[in-house]
Amino acid sequence: MPRNGSGTFNRIYNWTTDAENGIDIEPSRMDGEFDGLATGLSNSIAKDGQTTITANIPFNSKKITALANGSARTDSIALGQVQDNSYGTLGTLGGSADTYTASPSPAITAYATGMEFNLKVNATNTGASTLNVSAIGAKDIKKYDGAGSKLDIGFGDLPINQYVKVIYDGTDFVLRDAVKQKGNKNLIINGDFEIAQRGTSFTSVGNDTYTLDRFRYIKSGAMVHDISQNSDVPTVTQAGRYIPNSLLIDCTTIDSSIGAGDYAAIEQKIEGYNFQAIAQKTFTLSFWVKATKTGTYCAAFRNTGVDRSYVAEYTINSANTWEYKTITVSSSPSAGTWNYNNGIGLHVAFLLATGSTFQTTAGSWQTGNYFGTSNQVNACDNVSNDFRIASVQVEAGSVATEFEKRSIQQEENLSYRYYETGLTGFSGDTDGSNLVYNQNFKVSKRALASMSVTLQNATNISTIATGAGVSVNSFQINISPSGSGFTRHFDSSWIANAEL
Repeated sequence: MPRNGSGTFNRIYNWTTDAENGIDIEPSRMDGEFDGLATGLSNSIAKDGQTTITANIPFNSKKITALANGSARTDSIALGQVQDNSYGTLGTLGGSADTYTASPSPAITAYATGMEFNLKVNATNTGASTLNVSAIGAKDIKKYDGAGSKLDIGFGDLPINQYVKVIYDGTDFVLRDAVKQKGNKNLIINGDFEIAQRGTSFTSVGNDTYTLDRFRYIKSGAMVHDISQNSDVPTVTQAGRYIPNSLLIDCTTIDSSIGAGDYAAIEQKIEGYNFQAIAQKTFTLSFWVKATKTGTYCAAFRNTGVDRSYVAEYTINSANTWEYKTITVSSSPSAGTWNYNNGIGLHVAFLLATGSTFQTTAGSWQTGNYFGTSNQVNACDNVSNDFRIASVQVEAGSVATEFEKRSIQQEENLSYRYYETGLTGFSGDTDGSNLVYNQNFKVSKRALASMSVTLQNATNISTIATGAGVSVNSFQINISPSGSGFTRHFDSSWIANAEL
């Protein structure tokens, strides 16, 4: 009883016909039938897995149901595994920054063009990096430059604890963009220190004085500092991008004994409207720092009413060496005095020294006005002490991502909201009557600005008034000539100050 090519068993002998013909059961005929049956069964699939398949099996558009998940590269895969991307995810990487490894199970045996992997980064990369999967061999991780060329990845392209995707193109693993926040993620304005409306160098800076736009120097004590825009910055190899400037704080007069109420810091006040993005949420400060004096330094975060403070410590490991730092701050409390509109939302300060009055425990929000801990070094005890910061960013979340490089026009406009300078030309009449000029700001101010106006090349002018007509969008200049012969054509330089 053999089976034909379609899988149908056909009997050799017809017993009904044999009986009619008087043919009895014969051993030879029975052997033939049983041999055919045995051959058919041997060519069938055994339900206990004894049989080895010898050819492709057509399923005639039928499904295999209740299939177990595959676990070896030669296993079939269930639909659920495809949906879960079980084997396209490498999990958390191994190795170290820049030389990453991954050990998927089952292991892959060779790289294939088009192979994709999702992976969770275990350490932020510092520059060009490689990935070695299943110990097959390390391959460069690259990125595209927007013009079709591959480049080495730069610092921060693989941020710690973030999932990213890489695709093997036959030569390298090419990085697909990680999930990034939308534009304007950085709440720090002028974090690259390019905007300098007040000037680029400030000598013997007094307490509560703004220097480069949005950055204010505060101090109490005998220490004296010069502050300037500086060209000493981390290299492209270090930072993964071009950084134009740093902020240099240079000690010129020492304070070798910090009193209880003494402190020195550079800070930026984040407006309440902008602070809303991180209010009562975890946020992260990231920056590059280079300091002469090694040891423990502090960054401080204080609320509107300076009745809630968070102090974090970081370490300068090597003197006069650029180091990258990240500080993650837990969710700010709702208690305390907080501003969520056009006032001060949050103070962000970098400390050089602090006395015991302003010291607290690091790592949690405290009730009170605090700058640092007792571990903060005194970086004001030697005139050789320099302190530089660069690429300053504050963003929502617990991961420090790549620095948000806004256009120079965006950075200027953000700065103009708080401080703006201008130069305007005027023409007067000839009868000696008062002159009134209206001037629009480049950018609306956060509040009514205090105005300062200076006239150039003007004679016989007795009064200059700017109080009338001032709004967040424009201001007036009222000029009273004195007698005859006043200058008809002159210039006016002005400053609108709406700093927090």
